[in-house]
Parts: sequence; C-alpha cells; structure tokens
Amino acid sequence: MESFLFFIINSLSNSEAGQSIAILCSQVLVWGIAMVVFALVLMKRTLYPLRQRLLFFVLCVLSTLAVVYAVKIIVPRERPFVQETGAVIAIGEPNPSGSFPSSHAAVAMALVGVFISAYPLASKNVKTGFIIAALLVGLGRVMVGVHYPSDVLAGFFIGGLVPYIISKTHMLS
Repeated sequence: MESFLFFIINSLSNSEAGQSIAILCSQVLVWGIAMVVFALVLMKRTLYPLRQRLLFFVLCVLSTLAVVYAVKIIVPRERPFVQETGAVIAIGEPNPSGSFPSSHAAVAMALVGVFISAYPLASKNVKTGFIIAALLVGLGRVMVGVHYPSDVLAGFFIGGLVPYIISKTHMLS
C-alpha cells in the first residue's frame, strides 16, 4: 500500500514543472518557513520576552533533529529511490542515508509548533498558512523520491510533539 501511495505522489514530478514544484516544496520551502519564523521570533512582540522566544526556537529545532537522528539509527530504512524500481528522483545527488523519519518534515512541523506556541494570539488564517506550508514540505519530499509517505508522517509527528512537550515545561509562561 505504501509503495502504491509513494508512486502516486512521486509521479507528480514526472514533468519539468512537477520537478520544479517538488524541489521548491521539498528543499526551499522549509528554509523559507525557518527564516519567517526566526524573523518573527526576533521582531514581533508577543506575550513572551525575546530571550525566551529565541531559546524556545533553538531548543525545539535542535531537540527535533536529535530525536529524528536517534530514530534513524534505531529504525534504519532505505530511501525509496534505492528500494523502488521506477522511482522518479527529482533532485541531483540525494543523500543515501536513512529515510525514516523525514528530518525536513519534522523541522517544518517543529517550526510551526514554535510559531503557534510563541504566538498563541495569531490569527487562525496565519496558523493555517504555516501548517499548509509544512504539509507541502512533506509532500515535496515524497515527490522528489527521497521519502515514503510514512517517513513524512513520522517526521510530522515528531516535529509536532517536541515543541508541544517543550512548551509544557512552562518555558513560555
């Protein structure tokens, strides 16, 4: 079932336009989210002091990456372009390291968690926009052929859970 879903999503990058969209979503968008959230953490006034917001941002991103790489060691899984014959690889030299979970998806969702936790009074539309951007990062990772859908879902789960747990330590209170 997962291979079937992978090939449906991956086939969206069969065209030149599809490859461009896949690369934009999978590699560029995560950096865009990071820069916007970081800029907001630095500039925008909120309920919390700047030092707390910066520490929260750094701690969430680094903790998310630590969990992701620990899971990659515990659950080694080859990337789809290695396992699946006929997978479209829409990026130059993909990293052959473990596929599960997706660190790009995890960081994108962690950044969403940072934003939502640091700016609880932000509008629903802005929060939804950040969530959609993170979902596009995950979709792009499958489109370029470097992750299975479950890799991305696991990344989203870790990326959403880490900021939630850290925020419950009353770091932002």
